[in-house]
Amino acid sequence: MKKKFSDLSGPVLTAIMAGETPSEFVAQMKNAQEAGAQAIAIDLFDLSAEQRHLEALQSIIAAIKLPVMAIAYRNDRIYGGDDEKRQELLRLAARAGAAMIDVMADLYDPSEREISRNPEALARQRELIAEYQSLGAEVVLSSHTNCPLDRHETLEHLQSLAARGADVVKLVSTVNNGSELAEAFAATLLLKERLSLPFIHLCSGSFSRPHRLLCPLLGTKIYFALERHSAKYPSFPQPSIKSMLAVMQNAHWHIDEML
Repeated sequence: MKKKFSDLSGPVLTAIMAGETPSEFVAQMKNAQEAGAQAIAIDLFDLSAEQRHLEALQSIIAAIKLPVMAIAYRNDRIYGGDDEKRQELLRLAARAGAAMIDVMADLYDPSEREISRNPEALARQRELIAEYQSLGAEVVLSSHTNCPLDRHETLEHLQSLAARGADVVKLVSTVNNGSELAEAFAATLLLKERLSLPFIHLCSGSFSRPHRLLCPLLGTKIYFALERHSAKYPSFPQPSIKSMLAVMQNAHWHIDEML
């Protein structure tokens, strides 16, 4: 039986990837495992219509012993902003053995900063989270804010998500200058101090790379990397597995050792 993300100690190096076919995913997954990945995240946005069925997803997830996270955001090339259609795909992924499902924090109510405060949407999110968990998958509840947040906004945002029943909460904010980068580091440290649930705190933007490289040492539970950069999917902002391992294997320091 595959391990869950919660079974893995320390920050979990997770290779993120996309593909049109199961064979594309499987090849990338095997390369990522050999490069040192501890888990896999499959972004299903580009999966072809012909492969969006249980057997195809099973062939992907069963091809490797590492835990697999399934993602389907609104950039999906077939379902786009149809939240329910994408959940149908993620239900199939959970039934196929995905260890974790990513649920957007503004699901059923597209909102600024990708966080809904609508009671009806939140009730539906909680019901969906419980459904995925009943299928054997853990759930990460996520927001991509597309803007910078200060440390207190970050904490409040993830505390709100933590009350919805997920196993892990995730926030990706934007950093495009030194002040925003410094605030992102302060936010990660505050989350480590104040948030009881495992969290993923990451950044995008022109100043994001230092935070991407160091956040696993500061409390981020799951962090993402690429087996290699791809001309087919140039928008993935993550560092390579090689770069992340160079930091993690040579830092000889983690915040948990200091507390």
